[in-house]
Amino acid sequence: MLNSFFKVIKGKRILITGNTGFVGSYLSLTLFLLRAKVLGYSLKMENKNFLSNNTNYKKKIKTIKDDILNINKHKKEIKKFKPQIIIHLASQPLVKESYSNTLKTYKTNILGTVKVLEFCKQLKSVNHILVFTSDKVYENLNGFTLNEKSKLGGIDPYSASKSSQDIITNSYKESFFK
Repeated sequence: MLNSFFKVIKGKRILITGNTGFVGSYLSLTLFLLRAKVLGYSLKMENKNFLSNNTNYKKKIKTIKDDILNINKHKKEIKKFKPQIIIHLASQPLVKESYSNTLKTYKTNILGTVKVLEFCKQLKSVNHILVFTSDKVYENLNGFTLNEKSKLGGIDPYSASKSSQDIITNSYKESFFK
């Protein structure tokens, strides 16, 4: 199975938003090791212990460092890369932060996703778009197992923003990317 995955990924040009975060940095390196061509788009992580601040990571994974809301400023560079796959991970990922900086959470998670999807509409090279949300998109069912058929919900700002992101992504899929 790994060999078939390797054959599919090898040589693919993949843009990963949020590639300096925990999941994004490990995903970027994994895809790089599978010989994909990876371009990252993300904020710089201030904590020096993050994998994405490692010198070897920086040598292997080229990253455009900017807020996801500014993705259109980098249109020329991204178009030149000709991404075939876009993996959107960029988000404000902390529930606690969503209470203290609610507007930023909504802008990043909702408007950031819209900007990425609008940007994708302009890229003829893109064949696949993956948008990662969170298990927080689902209504809390008091300990019941959640799955992709569970009802969307979320009462805190973070969860509401991620639920919105899921709905928006599905709308774009049905309206523009079928």
